[in-house]
Amino acid sequence: MIYVLSLKASNCKSLAAAIDSLGFSLELISPADIVSIKKKSVVFIPGDGHMRSLYNELKINDGIRRLQDYHSDLNLTYVGICLGFQMMCQSSKEANDLELLSLFPSRVLAIEAPPVPNVGWYDIFFNFPTSYKISNELASSKYASFYFTHSYSVGYQDVFSKQSEDKFDIILYRDSLQRKIVAGIISERLYGFQFHPEKSGNTGLRLLDNVISQCL
Repeated sequence: MIYVLSLKASNCKSLAAAIDSLGFSLELISPADIVSIKKKSVVFIPGDGHMRSLYNELKINDGIRRLQDYHSDLNLTYVGICLGFQMMCQSSKEANDLELLSLFPSRVLAIEAPPVPNVGWYDIFFNFPTSYKISNELASSKYASFYFTHSYSVGYQDVFSKQSEDKFDIILYRDSLQRKIVAGIISERLYGFQFHPEKSGNTGLRLLDNVISQCL
């Protein structure tokens, strides 16, 4: 089963439309209905806007704790998009170091101070040999640019310092100032993308199709 969390602070409708266009059945669920998620499902965590707003929505009916517990207890796969990817990390400076889902070993930090939106299409790349099939496909020539819009990002130093301890692949891109910025993390049953696949044309749809097909 595929679930997309229906959140006000998110791009859930456009994401659901993109998944539907690929021929997959899905269910939009509220934070209050997280308790009804079935075992071995794929759960999309979308997000747009401010981290505090997204956190408050997910916290309804103990949604934060349930998402933390259900990943292992129900053998779920999570796919975080943009702010939803950041929610999968440990804490966020945007929300005064609020403790998040802690599924990825990193803080979320401002790209620069004061925070300025980083918007545009960027090519992604990997610094290290990849461990997962999706990573290999992303690194291949058939993938090009993805659409980004964010002013906070997953801490570059945090994830690289933990990569030797935890098995995950790190996706990167260079912004207009040639700074390396984390574009995503791929791990066992955890996919986090800072970019918007649903807004990235055929390239983004191909990625969504491959992630879902491999997880179901």
